[in-house]
Amino acid sequence: MKKQCSKCGEWKELEEFNNDKKSKDGKGWECKECRSIRSVLYYRNNKDIIKTKTKNYYVKNKQKCTRRENDRYHQNKKEISIKRKIHRRENKEKINYQDKLYYQNNKIKKLISCKKYKTNNREKVNQWSNEYMKKNIKYLSDWYVLNRITNQFDIKRSQITPQMIQIKRKQIMVHRALKQFKEVINE
Repeated sequence: MKKQCSKCGEWKELEEFNNDKKSKDGKGWECKECRSIRSVLYYRNNKDIIKTKTKNYYVKNKQKCTRRENDRYHQNKKEISIKRKIHRRENKEKINYQDKLYYQNNKIKKLISCKKYKTNNREKVNQWSNEYMKKNIKYLSDWYVLNRITNQFDIKRSQITPQMIQIKRKQIMVHRALKQFKEVINE
C-alpha cells in the first residue's frame, strides 16, 4: 500500500512513514526523509533555544538523566565499548591533539587534582606503586638507575658506564627481592 507525502508530493510505501496514532491509517503526514530534513532545519534555526531547554531539563532532572544513561550504558556495554575503540582507532591523532590541548590549558588544575588525590588516597597509591614495581622489576629504566647512581655516589652522568648501570640494576633487584622475602617471612 502506498501513501502520498504531503511535503514532497511523492507516493511512497507505508514503511517510509513514521507511525502516528492520531491519523486514520496510523502513519504520519510526511515521509521519513522529509521529516528528517525538517528536523535538521529546525535544529539549525533554533540551536540556542534547544540547548537551553535541554540544559534546564538536565538540571531539573539530573538524577533521572544519569540513571537513564547508566542503565543504557550497562545494557549496551559491549557495543558501546566496541564503538569507542573503533572511534579511538579512527580518530587517534585528533583525540591525542585534543588531549594535549586540554592538558596544556588545564595543567595547573590537573596537577592540583592529582596531588589532592594522592594525599587523600596515600595508602592506595603506595599499594599500587609497590605492586607496579614488583611486577616490573625487570624493566628498571636506565634513567631511573642513573639517578640512583648519581644520588648515591655523587658522580657525574658522563662518568657512568653501561656496566655500572647493569651492576646497579642487579643490586636494586636483589635489594627488592630481599625486601619481598622479609615481608613474606614476617607474615
